[in-house]
Amino acid sequence: MKSGALLSKSRFVAGMQCPKLLYWRTHEPDAAELVPSESLQGFLDQGKLVEERARTLFPSGVLIPEEDEGRVEATRTAIEGGAKVLFEAAFLADDVFVAVDVLVRDPDGDTWTIVEIKSRTSVKPHYIDDVAVQAHVVERSGLSVRRVEIMHLDADARTTKLEGIFKRVDVTNEVTERRKTLEDDLRRQLTVIQGELPVIEVGPHCFTPYRCPFRNRCWPPREERAEVFEVDEAGLRSAMSGWLSPIAFLDFETMGPPFPIWEGYAPYEVIPLQLSAHVEANGDHVHHAWIIDSDSDPRRRFAEALLEACAGAHTILAYNASYERNIILRVADYLPDLAPCLRDLAYRTCDMLAPVRQHVTHPDFEGSYSLKRVLPVLTGLGYDDLAIDNGLVASQALEKIARGEADPNEQRDALLAYCARDTWGLVVLLKRLRELARV
Repeated sequence: MKSGALLSKSRFVAGMQCPKLLYWRTHEPDAAELVPSESLQGFLDQGKLVEERARTLFPSGVLIPEEDEGRVEATRTAIEGGAKVLFEAAFLADDVFVAVDVLVRDPDGDTWTIVEIKSRTSVKPHYIDDVAVQAHVVERSGLSVRRVEIMHLDADARTTKLEGIFKRVDVTNEVTERRKTLEDDLRRQLTVIQGELPVIEVGPHCFTPYRCPFRNRCWPPREERAEVFEVDEAGLRSAMSGWLSPIAFLDFETMGPPFPIWEGYAPYEVIPLQLSAHVEANGDHVHHAWIIDSDSDPRRRFAEALLEACAGAHTILAYNASYERNIILRVADYLPDLAPCLRDLAYRTCDMLAPVRQHVTHPDFEGSYSLKRVLPVLTGLGYDDLAIDNGLVASQALEKIARGEADPNEQRDALLAYCARDTWGLVVLLKRLRELARV
């Protein structure tokens, strides 16, 4: 077997997505594509936080350190010593290695429950592959698995108390069914990592269930792609016909922490912490901005600033407007006195993304219609000159202010510049769309 060519639960999930992805993840673990970006690292850190807090709900658990080279033996020793709960219990069987988030000895002392901690708010289909591999390896290592659970954050929880924020879902039946074909999949994947790089065509699997980090190795270079820049002028004109001045171009920066800061919020509930609005009237543009400046619940301050910024606007435009619209409606639910005005504003918010997606085709979009992709291609305006140049970094900075962990003035200018670029970008984009539609 090639050096390091073991399967793991994460490699197995990758292999179910694409054999090529499995091969590269196994044989090039230090590849540049696998170095997490600042944005991705934020998600990874969030997942680690969820796991660490979930562990506190299992008293007296024994942690098997990840850096311990003798993890499998340390696990065996802990089990033989009578440990009732183990974290990161390590097992190796049939050239497959797994580390179990939480392994719980059942009351009878002879069987075990596997608990996989996930930082999402529901059970995803590919989670079953993950825990099925664990159950297989644990049993091949001599233990009897009675039950398998996914422990995730409860989307219906409205509390800051840790005990009420997690949900444990029994997936034993799903795992039992999956294991009927699991060994065949394991054998196929072991053959892949022991052989040569497989030949796999590009397709939807490049993005599902995760965006493949090696995508650029497989997709043709930009200069080799078909050069198709098409504009449905009539369709674009029709889509924009109702966008009448004065127009407010709107964008929010938000956070969605896994663990609510204030009572009454759900895990990952999106909370607006900043807004920018460029208002166009008679050829001029006036900029309005608001940003959180303390660690208290910002909903009322946000709502008042929003209504003031958009006062007098006939049309409100946002990119992927359902996002802003849903935030406004959610805030309205919490503020009955402002609710009628907020709901009216939400229902008047129109989407700039839909006309672009439906009526403009450009090879440099590379299949993405995100503003960060579309804006530079169609207008030349980008974000590279900004100190904060993406939404996740902005969200992380704003969350620190909301938690009282950062000086509100420390990155204020950079945050204001980033959010303002989004709305000024919409102003510039609308001008370009009008040109393309010959309005």
